[in-house]
Amino acid sequence: MMCLKDIFLGATMIKLTLPPHPCTDDEWEKVCDFSGCYMRAMFVTPDSVIAEQSRHDCYHYINELIETYGNHPVLLETQARFCKTSEQAIQKLQEALFLAQSKTMPTFSIREALAGKYEVQGDHQKALEVHAGILVEVVHNYEALKSWLSDFTSLDYFVNRENSEIDVSNNQIKSENLF
Repeated sequence: MMCLKDIFLGATMIKLTLPPHPCTDDEWEKVCDFSGCYMRAMFVTPDSVIAEQSRHDCYHYINELIETYGNHPVLLETQARFCKTSEQAIQKLQEALFLAQSKTMPTFSIREALAGKYEVQGDHQKALEVHAGILVEVVHNYEALKSWLSDFTSLDYFVNRENSEIDVSNNQIKSENLF
């Protein structure tokens, strides 16, 4: 079973299909409910008390799922979004990244979240290194990424392969031609 992840791109919310989560659909729906409550309390009708309670509830519910099913990249990445501090979130994201790599699962969203946390901390060098890892992963997994993203857009919209802006045959990127 695949899970959906809400992503905001500008004013548009899209759903990305992520690798399978280890829990039941009902359990994952509860995570989504906590997350939705948190997002509404943070951004739609700001209420810091409800936001903090939702953050706390989601973090601890995911912890229960981890105790039941064991560590899983999707659970760890999601839990990182509800950590109180950037340091805690970075630890969870690093663990999620290691597990995803060991299971040959996509790491795009984990890396993006990790780079964002490094930016928040002001560690621009680490953020840049993580972003470089994303580019390497895109080059090595172009076809898998294209399939993964096909639910909401075509990667060819961003990268024109006909003009060889990304040459996946020899894993080289010509950065001046991207975007």
